[in-house]
Amino acid sequence: MSGDERPIVVAICGGSASGKSTLASAIAEGTSDLRPVVLEQDWYFRDFAEYDANQREQVVTANHPDAVLWPAFHEALQTLVDGKAVQVPAQGTRTHGRRPTQTLGPGRLLIVAGLFTFWDGQCRELADLRVFTEVSEDERVLRRVSRDVRERGGSLERVVSWYRRDVAPNYPTYTAAFRSCADLVVPTAHDVSVAVAAICAALRALAHQPGGRGHPES
Repeated sequence: MSGDERPIVVAICGGSASGKSTLASAIAEGTSDLRPVVLEQDWYFRDFAEYDANQREQVVTANHPDAVLWPAFHEALQTLVDGKAVQVPAQGTRTHGRRPTQTLGPGRLLIVAGLFTFWDGQCRELADLRVFTEVSEDERVLRRVSRDVRERGGSLERVVSWYRRDVAPNYPTYTAAFRSCADLVVPTAHDVSVAVAAICAALRALAHQPGGRGHPES
């Protein structure tokens, strides 16, 4: 990538367990010729290390913007937009020390997925295409409970308590309220292959436009 060529940026937003990461992976797989890079906002959740174990149980959140280590996220986002590589995960995040350090980018296509990609003005304004993953609240609850109980070993009672405390009050304000910012809403309750194919075709066409970027509908 030349130094003055900015990657196409796709921002994917949606509620917890709405299929954001699945959609991001599918788009990346369908645009391999654009050397896609996927940046997950979840990787920048704070570790809340300043609190003791008892306090942390009450203050830790994943569905309020306070969850994100914004300086580190914005630095990584801007670095990738500038056509340079970044190292993930960052210090001070929950994933630091839990997963090996890896290098991301640069690529011709940058896909950013997270709960707050539309709420965050910097990410929202950088995006050439904004996609909202939509699924009913019932389905999101069932997916989240199933995932946490089966894959993460959480008790049903604890998962339900967390959902009531963290997801239910925050999703309407910090995620759903920004649905209107989307260029495209993708229902994810069923097969999304048609939507993925259309998105990939639009991104590929955008990449070959004079100048290489801009909203697909322009």
